[in-house]
Amino acid sequence: MELQHFSHEHPLILREENEHDGEEVLQYCNGCLKKVISGPYYCCSVSCDYFLHKFCAELPREMKHPKHPEHPLTLLAKPPYHGGGCGCDVCHESWNSFVYHCSLCNFDVDVICVLLECRLEQCHEHPLIPLLRPVLSLCDACNTEHEGKFYLCITCQFWVHRDCASLPSTIKHSDHHHLLSLAYSLPEDYIKFGYTCDICCEETYGLCWFYYCSECRYVAHVNCATSKTEAFMSILLPDRKIKNLTEDVYPRLPVSDESVSLINHFLKMDLGENKRSREINHFSHDHPLILFDVQNNEESCSESKPSLLNEMKNDNKCNGCMLPISAPFYSCSQCNFFLHKWCAELPTEVWQHPCHPQHTLVLLPKCPRFFGLFRCQCCGINSNGFSFSCASCEFYLDVNCASLPSSITHEAHAHHRLVLKQPNDRLKCNACHQFWSWYYHFGFICDTCDFNLDLECALLPRKTSHRYEEHHPLTLTYSPVKDDSDEYFCEICEEELDPKNWFYHSGECDCNQWFHPECIHPYGRPKIMFGGTIKIANHPHPLTLSERLKDVSKCDYCGKYLFFSFLPSVKCLQCNYKLHYDCIESCNEQSS
Repeated sequence: MELQHFSHEHPLILREENEHDGEEVLQYCNGCLKKVISGPYYCCSVSCDYFLHKFCAELPREMKHPKHPEHPLTLLAKPPYHGGGCGCDVCHESWNSFVYHCSLCNFDVDVICVLLECRLEQCHEHPLIPLLRPVLSLCDACNTEHEGKFYLCITCQFWVHRDCASLPSTIKHSDHHHLLSLAYSLPEDYIKFGYTCDICCEETYGLCWFYYCSECRYVAHVNCATSKTEAFMSILLPDRKIKNLTEDVYPRLPVSDESVSLINHFLKMDLGENKRSREINHFSHDHPLILFDVQNNEESCSESKPSLLNEMKNDNKCNGCMLPISAPFYSCSQCNFFLHKWCAELPTEVWQHPCHPQHTLVLLPKCPRFFGLFRCQCCGINSNGFSFSCASCEFYLDVNCASLPSSITHEAHAHHRLVLKQPNDRLKCNACHQFWSWYYHFGFICDTCDFNLDLECALLPRKTSHRYEEHHPLTLTYSPVKDDSDEYFCEICEEELDPKNWFYHSGECDCNQWFHPECIHPYGRPKIMFGGTIKIANHPHPLTLSERLKDVSKCDYCGKYLFFSFLPSVKCLQCNYKLHYDCIESCNEQSS
């Protein structure tokens, strides 16, 4: 789009974005003398060093100003005086660019004051009076202290600094792919979800100004959105981009659906049909294990084998990863023991794992604690399955986390790799927008820009199903769906859903439905095989590991309620004796 502007001899071309790919180029608008940081703006088609903000290029050639209602003011490219400068009759500062001029009275207003006049009428319900002398005060627009010229509302004592009052109504931020709009307060929909700034992760104050994206509910403080710090500008630097990332280099998430085994997906341990032993002796079990694989032809299995999966209970778990059993798997014909094929083929040692690179991790079929229970120090979830352990550091990883790669790419952030690491500071997950808790030791973090995923969100499948929507698959969605909905409610918990967070969406039928990911895939459930028994000194009967009791039962050792603990409970099946898991050792030591 070309524009023949009265202020320049050559046609001007409209640019939507700064095209210098992150380089610090000093471009100043010839109308308002402010920096041209991002589009839209006009530039000279003949490559002159001439730029105009789109708003400045489209200023009216004539207007009336409340400070000079007697005559109309005409827009000039330069003040019409000897030397090319003038003094603005509103702010009393010198000026030498676009100016509104009255030739009858020699009354002049620079375009900054004109823009401010329009802005101040919109941003506050009462008139704002300019303070012509510089003062040091807190600006209510950005909530920071400024020194300089302010505008004051004498009715409610609202102070706004001149720089904030002249902020552009829209900007393009390099950390976000949509245009950001200036707003003067947080709407109720944003306040009720407790939004934080998506750049600095600090609280957004409801009465302060901010930049936001209505499509994604992206929110940023005005100072963060207009700053030029390395934290978000580095994403534009070409030498730091990673191109053509494929699954051959870094495993790609999300997986297609929930049927994909992450261990098999990451380790790619398919050994080929000719190397699949029909019967193995695994070091974790005393009896031979028989392979069951529904993917093979029926004649390659015994006639009784295909019925095994139908006879199994829905809650049968793999004794290695503690996840529901699915083919191919090994089973014991003498007892209730199952192993996924990929769990049976795990390596016995792992060197330089990204979660514990200083020591070798050894595969243990049973942690040397009561009932083999341990807390995975990657995801923070309790398990009593196989673990990769460092005995000298008392460090444990469940086999799922031990199989995670050191780097991945994700569909939601495909242009950079994400590294599995332990954050050094408080970070916020870009999927659920929750801060990393102290027990979330590791996550996938982008070293190039401020994009982070906790393990829960990073491992969500792209497609899933649920009984609330049986006929259509649910798709993982990274931003609000473009429809007429002002509010989103989860079909499972019926609570309002924040569309800024990732969610599952069913859009293939006439009625849109939304689901919290945590309602479909509850995170934090222990990966535990309940049952088994131990004997302690002060109780005559064996004690059994059971799920955490949710009633008002109290521990027979410490007297505290059992449901306050996040660990499972231990109880006697012959009498009403119950213990916290944490109290077993103390109770046993006291008796001895």
